[in-house]
Amino acid sequence: MKANLRLIARMLLIVALLSSVLACQNAGQSSGIQSGDRAEDEKNPELSLLRKYGWTVEGEPKETTMELPNPVDKLLATRLYVLASKRIGLDFSNQAGKTLPLRTYKVINEVERGHDIRAHLLVADKKIVGAWLSVEGSESAPNIYALNVNPHKRN
Repeated sequence: MKANLRLIARMLLIVALLSSVLACQNAGQSSGIQSGDRAEDEKNPELSLLRKYGWTVEGEPKETTMELPNPVDKLLATRLYVLASKRIGLDFSNQAGKTLPLRTYKVINEVERGHDIRAHLLVADKKIVGAWLSVEGSESAPNIYALNVNPHKRN
């Protein structure tokens, strides 16, 4: 009986030691990833913004331009882009009448079958001034959302 208890105690000790070793390895790996992400974020504020709201992108962005009307909210689409951007603290209303770079990223995380999500980032003077999501394959229109929502998930 005492031999069985000693054996069980040794096995528990071994399990505890192995768990500690694995925990230390995982902590070392994740801290390396996090510091790599921070370095990457400093180089690319666009990816940093998307990551802040939990979005993962695939590949390089498609680069185009957007010609903004004067006033910006003259068109329904740009009015919706401004509203979505304002929900995360970005406002490009003061960019009326300008043509600005627009970078569109394909979002790949947690996308339901049939939905194609894109993150759009509007840039002025090398700063992000607007950001929103668009969803293709959604039943609701007009399919423009703020970065801080999950439009593809049903409630």
